[in-house]
This record gives sequence, C-alpha cells and structure tokens, in this order.
Amino acid sequence: MALSLEQYRDIRKENPTIKNILTKRIESQRKKALGFSINICNQIPEHLIIEILSRLPVKALLQFKSVCKLWYDIIKSSYFISRHLRNYYDNNNNWRDCLIVQYAITQAGELNVYELLIDDTKNRALSYQAIETPVYNTYMCGPCDGIYYLNCFSVNRPTRSLWNPSLDEFKALPDITCWNPNLPSDSTNMMCVESYGFGYDYKTDDYTVILIVYYIDTRDDNSEYTNNPLSILIYSLRTNSWRYWGDMVNSYGLEWSKSYDFVNGCYYWLAYRKLNYVKNYEMIVSFDISGDTYEEIRLPEFESRPVLGSQLIVYQDSIAFVSLPPNDRTNFSIWTWNNVVWTQKLKMKLDFEVWGAFNQWRDNMLVFREARSKLVLLDTNTKELFVLDYPRAGACRNICAYKESLVSINDFGKEISVREEKPDKFPSIC
Repeated sequence: MALSLEQYRDIRKENPTIKNILTKRIESQRKKALGFSINICNQIPEHLIIEILSRLPVKALLQFKSVCKLWYDIIKSSYFISRHLRNYYDNNNNWRDCLIVQYAITQAGELNVYELLIDDTKNRALSYQAIETPVYNTYMCGPCDGIYYLNCFSVNRPTRSLWNPSLDEFKALPDITCWNPNLPSDSTNMMCVESYGFGYDYKTDDYTVILIVYYIDTRDDNSEYTNNPLSILIYSLRTNSWRYWGDMVNSYGLEWSKSYDFVNGCYYWLAYRKLNYVKNYEMIVSFDISGDTYEEIRLPEFESRPVLGSQLIVYQDSIAFVSLPPNDRTNFSIWTWNNVVWTQKLKMKLDFEVWGAFNQWRDNMLVFREARSKLVLLDTNTKELFVLDYPRAGACRNICAYKESLVSINDFGKEISVREEKPDKFPSIC
C-alpha cells in the first residue's frame, strides 16, 4: 500500500479521538491532491487536455469528471463524446480483447450471456463469466458506438430496448402503434416475426432501429411467411418514436442476425424461401438508413446452394457472405460485396465441421463455432487455428464485440449529439 493515512484505518475504527484527527487529515490530503490536479489542469493547453482524455476508457473519464468544472464540461460535451469515439478505438486495441457470447442453455432456446476475455498474444481465453443484461433471455444486436439493441421476443408482448453497459444506461422502447394498416382483419392464424437492425444515421445524426416484420401461417408447418408483404418500421432515438415506412414488394423469410451486419449506413439480412422444410437462401436484403431505401442483392454464384449455418458478417469493412456447402461442413468460403460485384476473399478446408456464428474479431482474425460448440479463432493471413478452451454450456448463438462509449441513450436528443462542432472555448474554468 502506498504511504497514506489510509494505512491506519483499523486503528481509526477503535479510537474515536484518532478517528476524528485522521478523518480531518485525510480530507486535507484529498483537497491537496485535488489542488494538484487543478494546477496541472491550468498548465496544459485545453486542446491537449481534450486529446489526452479522449484516449482514456470510459470508467476513468467518469471519475475524472469530478476533477474540476472544466474537465466536467469537456467530458460531457458532444464534441468530446464524438472525438472519444474516434480516438479511443483508433489508438487502442485493448477493447478488442473482450467478446460477448450468447449461448442457448435449454432446448427451448433460453439464452445466457457471457463475457469472454481473450489473450491476443497467445490467442487463448483468459476469463469467462456470465453477465446480466437488463432484460433476461434477449438477443443482442450491436454494438453501435457502444450501444446495443436488445430484442426479447414473446408471443404475448415483445420487449425492445437499448442498452449502454459502460454507462449502465437502459431504455425501453415505446410500444409500436403504427403497424401495417393493410393487413387482413382476420389475422388469427398469423404469427408476427421480427428481423431487426440497429445503427447510426449520419444524415440526421440519429440512432435508429429497423424492424422488418413478416407473418407466419401457424396452420402450415412448412410456412416461413405468408403472401402478405414484409413491413418496415423505423424507430428514432432522437424522437423516441416509431414510424411505419411501408412494405417490401416480395415476401421472404429473413435469417436472424448472428453478427452485427451494419456497414456504411446500411443494414443487411439474409433472405430465404422454405422448400420441403429446407431453407433455400436466395438473396440479401439491405436497408439504407440515410437514404430511407431498401435493395435486394443477389448472392454469389455457387456450384450448390449454401445451407443452414451460412451467414452474413462484416469482413474487411465490407458486408460479406460466409457460405457453407451442403453435405460438407468442413468447407467454407467468404465473399465480399462492393455494391457492384462479389469477390471471393477466402476458401478453406478444415479438419472439423463448422456450424456458423462467424464474426470478425481483429483485422485478420475470424471467430466461429465448430460442431461441438467450441469457439475457434482463425488467422486469415497464416491460416492458423486456435481453439478457445473454456467452460461453456449450450450452443453458441451469437458473438459480438464489447465496445464502450460515452453516448447517453437517456440524454440523446436533448443535449447530446455525436457530430457537434467543437466550441471556440469551453466556458468553465478549474
């Protein structure tokens, strides 16, 4: 322990006189330490303070808000929040060491969420622990600027919410009242199914949730959709409200997201039709948040159609399709889309079967699930494989990164923005 009056805390409990003296001295030391911080603060130019603070983790910044009023005003400002999003992640790779993994722990699909800390020098799991989400048994979508969209599907009442774990902020989204007005009045036998996306709209400086809603005929076991078109609904965090965008022309089943598929303002879903109880992947559906438009993208040309476990991921800053061929899960290939053509980036033959849940961990590292639900790291440059050996329960359903930020979901739209210009001078002084 460093030399301080805290080393006498046990004596202080037993003697009221010493307790009074030491309490005053500890308070005096605290004031001196604060005065030292303030003097340092006054000696450093403001732009350097901003640059230094913007490279620190959120937990430290929340503590530093109490150093002085200038630091408080800086850390709370929209300009600093935006700069922190860039500087902290561009100059620090430690945030990539943590993965959020979701496992189905029962046959009914009940989900538990775990935090997995990885040692990137040896590509091994250092720690593995369950974490609590504000809503139990919920799928996580994200992160976008440290914010996750939580979707807990219930036949009676779905729960939709946003969560920033680094700020410990949770926001339940309002109920949807703007459903498709053209649905038939008799919808007794139709079950509503939601596919979702979450991202940031650069055009309106807003965080938005996209729901694509389709309907299953409960009387037909082979049905994954009805003749009713897919409806698109959009939630705005800035206005805290939903709006009905309209309907898509064609009807598909949409694969739920196993990774965060938001790239350059667009979200993507893998679309399929069901034939003889087998999913037949046909195309990709994308929605441009800023352009308020959707598009259907054909899949790459294959010798045989991809099967269950194939999925979309973000790879090398592009949307990519991971294809698993039928009858041989030891093969997979990755194709990237540049808005014009598909390009095959990787093709591999493994000694074990792959069962999906792909995601990009680092620039050249993929993480995915093998047949026994172990997670495997793949270095796409060297083709080396590393099995993350740790206790686990159930089947891996989703993998995402842990990313922290100062973006407040409770204050956004009131005084918080993530693209505000830097003020000429912060008005506060230390």
